Amino acid sequence: MRMHLLRWWLACAIVAVPAACILSSARLAYAQDALVGDLDKTAVLLERKYHASKRMIACRRYQTALCTLLSVYRNSRHLACLSGLRLSFLLRDIRCLGEKYPPALDALQDLRDEGEQSILAGMVDDTTLKEVVALNDVLDTVRRSLDLLDKLRFMGARFDPHRRTLTRLMTDTLRTLGRYDELSSIVETLVLRVATDSFLSEFIRVQPIQGLSKTQNDAVVRYHHRSLVSDGLMAYETLLFTRKLPPAVEIEERLLNLDRTPRMYALLVQSALVVKAAIHAQVVIRKANHRLSPQDRRLFQTYMAHRHGR
Repeated sequence: MRMHLLRWWLACAIVAVPAACILSSARLAYAQDALVGDLDKTAVLLERKYHASKRMIACRRYQTALCTLLSVYRNSRHLACLSGLRLSFLLRDIRCLGEKYPPALDALQDLRDEGEQSILAGMVDDTTLKEVVALNDVLDTVRRSLDLLDKLRFMGARFDPHRRTLTRLMTDTLRTLGRYDELSSIVETLVLRVATDSFLSEFIRVQPIQGLSKTQNDAVVRYHHRSLVSDGLMAYETLLFTRKLPPAVEIEERLLNLDRTPRMYALLVQSALVVKAAIHAQVVIRKANHRLSPQDRRLFQTYMAHRHGR
């Protein structure tokens, strides 16, 4: 009798465990769907509030508009689908509002100061770093982002990951200022960017994006082409600066395969000269003279003369 009951209990358990797992999985899937649905609803509501703020500004309800914009900014922090809006258009709208309603500028500065204080206190994540850089950009105080980067360099190894993240967010500024020593700390990231840009540019050219017209698709291809050239030259300069010649030549050839024109050769020569790699600049000049047609060589020399004159 006891054996019979034991067999019956085991049979029930064997059936019940999968059933419980299925029920648990179903509940988990339902909860995930509900969460996604809630996030979607939140994003829609915040986007509506953002557009409503424009009507408030048009009606000169500046204080209400500022409160609305700040509410959207704070409540969209963890919504990836609104990150582009949040750190670009929304901040610019608050800056423009500040021209009519000065408290809006004060609010931007307060947000920036709060972010900087959190970073220096060690309460930092990538989102905070992105916020501070974006706020300094819109406030025309990029110098403060550079000062923050300098401070992080002397705050110990614990802050090194945050310093590298901040460097990645400021690559264009650092390149403009010739601060290749900072860029060298993320050179692998720069090279990866070039590979990604190259892949996307070629993929979209061969496989047009569904739903886009030819004109729109061509515009996307041109965008990735510009990104590839910009990121490629930045990586090229940084590699030459750190005397990593083989990967620099690899980037060089990648750019020339994309655009084997006199202008591209001139850009590569200029980049080499910027980082004082004069010997390699001569190598690129010899390549140009060997590979280009007589007509293109004359155009290349014109580009070089123009850039040298500048």
